[in-house]
Amino acid sequence: MKGAGERGLCAGGDIVAIYRDILAGGGETVPFWEAEYRLNSFIARYPKPYIALMDGLVLGGGVGISAHGSVRIVTERTRTGLPETTIGFVPDVGGTLLLARAPGETGTHAALTGAHLDAADALFLGLADHFVPSAKLADLAAALENETPAAAVGRRLLCGRRR
Repeated sequence: MKGAGERGLCAGGDIVAIYRDILAGGGETVPFWEAEYRLNSFIARYPKPYIALMDGLVLGGGVGISAHGSVRIVTERTRTGLPETTIGFVPDVGGTLLLARAPGETGTHAALTGAHLDAADALFLGLADHFVPSAKLADLAAALENETPAAAVGRRLLCGRRR
C-alpha cells in the first residue's frame, strides 16, 4: 500500500463531508465508518503480507490502512498520527487499540494530543516496524516482486523494531 503522488500515503477521511452529512441527518456517515472498520479489521487479519509504505502524511484513516498491516515501513518523510482529537473525536480506525499497546502512557499522550509523529515516534509506539529511507522505496517495491518482505526490507533497513 502506498500513496499516489508525493504528498503521502493518506491524510485521512473527509471530515467536512462527514460533518455535512451529520447536519443532513447522517445517512452516509454510519455506513462509511462501518466500511472503514471492516477494512481495518480485514487488513489486520489478512493472511498474506500486507506491506504499508508510510511515506509522507499518514493521518487518521491513513493509520487505519497502514498500521494494521503486517509490514509497516516509515521513512524520514513520515508524519503520522490520529488528529481526530483536535476536532473532538476519539482516535478511530482502531487507533485506540493500536495506541493502547504502546509502552507506558505514550499511546495515551499521542491519542489525547493528536500530535504529529515522526518515524522514530511511530516505531516506538508500535505503529511501524521498519525505517527505510524514502530514496530506497522504489527499489524496495521492485524487490518485493521477487523476494519475501523480510529479505527485501532487510537489505534496505536502517533501523527497525520487530513485533
